[in-house]
Amino acid sequence: MQKIISILIFIFSINLHAQIPESFINLFKNQEIKSGAKFLIKYLPYYDRLNFNKKIFLENIRYAYLARFLMPWGGKIPEKIFLNYVLPHRVTQEPIESWRKIFFETLGEKVHNLSMKDAVLFISRWCYEKAVYKPTMPWDSGPVDILKLEYGRCEEKAILLICALRSVCIPARLVFTPGWLHANGNHAWVEVWIDGKWHVLEIAKPVKKLDEPWFKPNYSLMPAVYAYSYSDGLINITSRYNPNICVLRIENKSKSYVSIFN
Repeated sequence: MQKIISILIFIFSINLHAQIPESFINLFKNQEIKSGAKFLIKYLPYYDRLNFNKKIFLENIRYAYLARFLMPWGGKIPEKIFLNYVLPHRVTQEPIESWRKIFFETLGEKVHNLSMKDAVLFISRWCYEKAVYKPTMPWDSGPVDILKLEYGRCEEKAILLICALRSVCIPARLVFTPGWLHANGNHAWVEVWIDGKWHVLEIAKPVKKLDEPWFKPNYSLMPAVYAYSYSDGLINITSRYNPNICVLRIENKSKSYVSIFN
């Protein structure tokens, strides 16, 4: 049995490295872009390595840096923020699609002369008009498919908005609470980075103002809030929304009894 496991590990390790040859990185002559390509490959999920699509990844990297060079705010975005929240080829678990060129060519010229904040509000309204809320399958659709369907649930509408923002070099990330303290269900939304600060972006209605989502009165009813980072995975940002949350740490092999009163 151990021998079989060793053989399988060896086979998978071969596939892992064979999918992305060094020649792909060397396609990029610009050192900044090459560094970004290395970052993307370094943290690439295992499934994406096994299903590596050279054409899609080339387009994704090239248009991400094209937007960074052309958008007036592109040079102001810190490298780590750009790499984690602009460059990635997808947001979360949605299928890999060729979306970046489509969004950039559609939105780039429309927002080029706007401030970063006004560009965010414009794109938010644009996405709201493109897809209404509607429950779908448990697995997410990709941003191009969502445009074709013209509907999606909260996480899919968030994916659409994040991809649209990233296409013009505006850092954005998926944020969610896995549950509420007062009701069944969960919720996902978008945070957008502007001038060194993350802001909450509504997806359920046309946005006129940042940091004013419909669920703001329920911040204190979120037991946990997570943001997704490409290189770090899930980041616990609960304290940004519910600073009064209590974290209980229990040592191994100890007996603990907890009673909670409202």
